[in-house]
Amino acid sequence: MSRGIYQPCLTWRSLLALVISAILVVPAMFFANLTIGGIFAISTWLIVILWAEIAHLFRQKLTPQEALIVQNFQTPVLLTASMFLIPGYGGRYGFLWRVFYAKSDVAYRFGFWNKLPSWWVPPIDSPVMTGQLRTLFHPSWTLPILTEIVIFLLSWIMSLSLGLLLYQVFVVAQRMEFPMQTATALGVTVVTERGREHRLFMVATALGLIMGFLGPFFPMVSGVTSTAVAAPISLNWTLEQFMPGASLGFYFDPLTFVVGLLLDLKIVLAILGAAYGAYFVGNHLLVRYGIWPTSTEVLGAWMPGAMENYCIWWSQLHFWTSVQIGLAVAGAILPLFLNWKVFQTAASSLRRLSDVARKEGLISFKWLLVMYFTCGLLIVGITSWILPEFPWYYNLFFVLVWTFMINVVATGASGVTSGTFNIPWFKQGVLQALGVPINQRTWWAPLQLMNIGAASWVGSFKMARIARIRITEYIKAYLLCLALGLTSGLIYASLLWNLAPIPSGVYPQTMITWLNTAYWQALWIKWFQTGIVIKPHVVLWSAALGTAMYLGFQFLLRQVGLYYAMLIGLSLSGGFGFGTYGYLLYDSLPLALIGSLIGRLLRRRSVLGVEWSRARYIIASGIGAGISIVYTLAVALVLIQKAQWVLPY
Repeated sequence: MSRGIYQPCLTWRSLLALVISAILVVPAMFFANLTIGGIFAISTWLIVILWAEIAHLFRQKLTPQEALIVQNFQTPVLLTASMFLIPGYGGRYGFLWRVFYAKSDVAYRFGFWNKLPSWWVPPIDSPVMTGQLRTLFHPSWTLPILTEIVIFLLSWIMSLSLGLLLYQVFVVAQRMEFPMQTATALGVTVVTERGREHRLFMVATALGLIMGFLGPFFPMVSGVTSTAVAAPISLNWTLEQFMPGASLGFYFDPLTFVVGLLLDLKIVLAILGAAYGAYFVGNHLLVRYGIWPTSTEVLGAWMPGAMENYCIWWSQLHFWTSVQIGLAVAGAILPLFLNWKVFQTAASSLRRLSDVARKEGLISFKWLLVMYFTCGLLIVGITSWILPEFPWYYNLFFVLVWTFMINVVATGASGVTSGTFNIPWFKQGVLQALGVPINQRTWWAPLQLMNIGAASWVGSFKMARIARIRITEYIKAYLLCLALGLTSGLIYASLLWNLAPIPSGVYPQTMITWLNTAYWQALWIKWFQTGIVIKPHVVLWSAALGTAMYLGFQFLLRQVGLYYAMLIGLSLSGGFGFGTYGYLLYDSLPLALIGSLIGRLLRRRSVLGVEWSRARYIIASGIGAGISIVYTLAVALVLIQKAQWVLPY
């Protein structure tokens, strides 16, 4: 990539888009979640396209740097704001949901209602808990909100500092592709320009609109779960007659096709091999040999008629999570030994920043270390204070050492697939393995045992590099988004709560989803008090197997990216969701294979005069833009329908 001249990204146009997200999109997301469920966000691609066209009408030009900020920074605003209201989004549980959980019949029946820590929810006799007040602006909220935000910001800084180091390793030194991030950066660049590439993007957007209408639009608007095209097809009921436990199905998720379009065929086959090897063949073997129980007395046991979501989820808890940990350990330690010079060179380049590095906005290695260790030690201190039963030395290892190791794996996986490597229920499994009791304190404690945020930062810096945005300015934009998200989230969550109780008929979806979430959380706690997630012998054998596999990929095949692709295959979720950028669903993997095959056929050709090596990114971002626009339209129509429930007729 040509370094070029770095251009400003924080201008009045991009700032206006971010402020609009905080003022208009956050309350829309909150209201949509309360009334119809799910997460509603206006398509950022729609905003970018409209912003660019409006600028063009006034004979102005939206720069690629401004466009990337507009496209890329709505999510941080929404994600940060969600901590005040939405249960489970971004891995956190909204403060208002905590009030409901503490007072719910579920917590009472499970014996949890009077055992919730004061740093997680206000005292049970507080006015906001008794119903006298419905506001987040009350002194009893100080400790829960302050604890969450402080840990969140410290973790954010840790991820940022480590992300800058890994950026030097995986982007600058090893030149990893990060396909979806590259597609996004090139897509916003093309939108702001005119020519063949812009026409190609608009044609791809039209194709995305068609795919969106064939996929999620009609099931969402009609209120049913399927149509003739988008219906999930499950083969489990047929397979269980001769292969009990095996999971296989198909779902039309057009975004999975987009991801496959960008991935090399070998990478897709590695993902497919790992996913089907584990959840199709492997799950059958687990049932056959009694590793995955079939007794109805065991929670999460395999049972006839179980769908893919159930089978993948519970087989992970009973077996595959331990395999993931072992493979992740091998994938984290071996690169440090085999590619030590790469890490050393990256650190050396940050010790004495060159003029080019300074222009790019990199931060010196000394300050990265100070940021990483200072914030890590503060996290250890705070979490050890609120949770003294968790030994501080274990806490220190996971916050400072394991965070580095797991982000090496997550960044490598994201670099070749754009997928997010994750180990489900890792925190609870660690507590269980170390003999720390699973209860209301340990379950809700903000322990940073699985912080993979640095991998996300590396992908973001890759986009900034392509769009010629200085990294320090990109970070400033992110900080602004955090401030907007925290402020808007606090104000709008408190306002909506003040207007009507939550749950209530005014916010109908909460009467279902909030109760279900509370029930499942209580059920998980009970399960982890008896079930075992991390099995040491499986972890050790998996680490040994992972070592052999990694060495084979490194020295025999010269394709170490295949190892990371297999880890992504094990990390897939089941179910029939609509997916997100860079994320693959188990039931839609055939679409990824089709997309990759099409990409392979076209790799030496051009599309509308654009070479395929570049056209594939433009097509992928265009299709993604079209799908996201359709999704926005569908959610808006459903939101209008549901909003009429509270009208007096």
